[in-house]
Amino acid sequence: MKMRSILLLISVCALFDVLGQRSYSFISPLPPESVHIHAVDAHLFGVYKADSSDIVYEFNAAGIFTRSLSIVPISRETVRETSTYRISGNYIHGIKENDSLPCVLEGEYYFVGVPRRDTIVSMNSKNELRKMGSGEYILNFYENGAYTPCLVRINSGKLSIHFFDYRDDHTFAAIKSQQSKQEEELTHVYLLPTIKEWKKMDSSSLFGKPAIYKLESSR
Repeated sequence: MKMRSILLLISVCALFDVLGQRSYSFISPLPPESVHIHAVDAHLFGVYKADSSDIVYEFNAAGIFTRSLSIVPISRETVRETSTYRISGNYIHGIKENDSLPCVLEGEYYFVGVPRRDTIVSMNSKNELRKMGSGEYILNFYENGAYTPCLVRINSGKLSIHFFDYRDDHTFAAIKSQQSKQEEELTHVYLLPTIKEWKKMDSSSLFGKPAIYKLESSR
């Protein structure tokens, strides 16, 4: 009987934990009343890399981009039975026009590293970039009609990216304009802070520890 009561208590606590889950986003890009731009200041242009990441960030006059490798499997049978592909050592020809790409053979498949370049912010992107100060920006990721902020700092050849990672629900208690939408066990809360409310917020309570990238080449 005692064990049953304990299990019931655990179940009730778990239920309240699930029902209490909230996700936060912003109705408008941050900071409030700021100007929409699509590129950082020209002296910060360049390519930034980190040894711990496969993603490379590129900042230029057209916007912000990422470069990475997509791993694509191609079977040995496909290579053998088509004239499209040709293997030369650890490289495969026929995927990228007039060039070869690195590949690794594992079992019956060649795994090919295909370069990709994705747009984070550009002139016509739904994501928006706003300047906060010298070398400091908010990158607002757009999704389902709302924005999720990311703090971007560039200083002395170092890029710091702080993703949205608030401490708890109390972080947003001072924001008066809040709209809630319930979807199953999750409550979506949409925030619209005033400029005064935004200035009172502590950025350390909004953003997590930074991912650090170093300038590889300037443009």
